[in-house]
Amino acid sequence: MSLITAETFEGLLPALIHVATVVNREDAPALQHKQDVAQAANDFKDRLSNARETISNLPGGEMHPGDQDQIIALLKELRDRKRGQLTLFASMHSSDK
Repeated sequence: MSLITAETFEGLLPALIHVATVVNREDAPALQHKQDVAQAANDFKDRLSNARETISNLPGGEMHPGDQDQIIALLKELRDRKRGQLTLFASMHSSDK
C-alpha cells in the first residue's frame, strides 16, 4: 500500500502550472522547447499516476458509495449499542455504591 503524503497531492498543481509555463515560454530554441515541454509533461503525468495509485490503494475504495453508506450505518448502530451498554453498566455500577 502506498504511503499517503501531502506531497502526493500538493505537488500536482505546481507541476501543472510548470507545464503551462514551459509551453508558453518562448526563449528556448525549438528543439530545447519540445524537450522541456515533454519533460514537464512527463513529470506531471508521473505525479498524477502516483496520486491515482495512492487513491486506488485506499482501503474500501473498491466498494460502491451505497455499500460504504450501509457499512457506516451498521458501524454507527453498533457504536450506539455499545454506548448504551456502557451507560447501563455505569448506572448499575454506580447504584451498587
